[in-house]
Amino acid sequence: MARITRRRGDVSPGLFALCAIVGILVVLPIAIIAFQAFQGGTSAIADALGASSSRTLLLHTVLVSVVATPICGVIGVGAAWFVERTRLPGRRLWALLLVAPLTVPLFVTSYAWATLGVALQGFLGAAGIIAFSYYPIVFLLVAVSLRGLDPALEVAPYTTSRRSAHGDR
Repeated sequence: MARITRRRGDVSPGLFALCAIVGILVVLPIAIIAFQAFQGGTSAIADALGASSSRTLLLHTVLVSVVATPICGVIGVGAAWFVERTRLPGRRLWALLLVAPLTVPLFVTSYAWATLGVALQGFLGAAGIIAFSYYPIVFLLVAVSLRGLDPALEVAPYTTSRRSAHGDR
């Protein structure tokens, strides 16, 4: 029976063609948008970027991200700590439920939350919706880090400072 061996670095032509097609499909919409943007010329681009509405939208985007980021951090780190460092009943189920918001696209989540009330349609509502949609990314990163970290390191600073305060060595 003959064995087919490949050298390292050899890629089958079929796999290469498939990857090339996927790459083209990913880049195509971006290329079309860039082409359409440059059809108006650089003056149209400068006018669009210089408009007061563009500056206002950019400012609002930055402000929403400034508000949503700490909320994501607090929720993600807290949830990861509870799942990884406590004896929480149903830890695996909680981990799945805490990651579930990533499965729904943000525009669907935003529309669903915004239809619940006028309070969720303003600035704080937008920041909250974004925070509650993206905290799973923080959760996943922190959970993986906590899983690889020795739990004894969490207690080390407390025991060291306590011993030195009492003169124990």
